[in-house]
Amino acid sequence: NSPYVLSELVDPPLTQKGRDQCVAARAAAELVSPQKIIVSPLCRAVQTAILTFDKSISDSRVSVIAHEDIRESFGRHTCDKRRTVSESKREFRDVDFSLIATDE
Repeated sequence: NSPYVLSELVDPPLTQKGRDQCVAARAAAELVSPQKIIVSPLCRAVQTAILTFDKSISDSRVSVIAHEDIRESFGRHTCDKRRTVSESKREFRDVDFSLIATDE
């Protein structure tokens, strides 16, 4: 059995190491002034943006927009599949998912 097809790996979150890397990148992120942050709708991509640009987002200086066309992969592996938009909207209330046409 390949671990890449396990249902519990659908759209996995960042690992602790990934979260730590985002926090470490905050100082560099504060040196730029983005107007918008466009992210893949995959959980790990959204978390990366939110954790890295925490100050800009919390100060309402930047909007975060999820866009299906910038996903890194539409592969056959379970981890490449995204959760439904409805689920993502519940978890990431500060992210605009309106450009994604289908819930699935």
